[in-house]
Amino acid sequence: MQEIIAQVISYLFASLFVVEVTPIKVSPLKWLGKRLNGDMLDRIERLEKQFLDGKVDTMRTEILDFANSCRNGRKHTFEEWDHIIEVLGKYERICKDHNIENDKLPLNARYLRELHYILSIDGRFEEKRKNGELLEVE
Repeated sequence: MQEIIAQVISYLFASLFVVEVTPIKVSPLKWLGKRLNGDMLDRIERLEKQFLDGKVDTMRTEILDFANSCRNGRKHTFEEWDHIIEVLGKYERICKDHNIENDKLPLNARYLRELHYILSIDGRFEEKRKNGELLEVE
């Protein structure tokens, strides 16, 4: 009898190296945590959405205001141009990542990018940056 038990134990021990035991995917603590904190998670999601909406609105307003000032002939510094081009890129990435409609800005985005290109096309972009010149479309 002891020989049989020893043989069974040796087979079980050997099978540990051959058979991979799959971990259990059910987590009762995770389920319980979601049940207990469900209301709090909903509140956090709503706050995140409100924050994102506010951020997107602020960025959109800043871009539209800058485009409007350019149309009205206001000169801007290189720092202002660098900033608005950066904000424009962030705004578009946020809209894409969060499936936010971007129907109010494409024309202004194109206008600003084309204007930025025109301002930098004369080859004196870095020279103007160093001198602190205000940029104006001629």
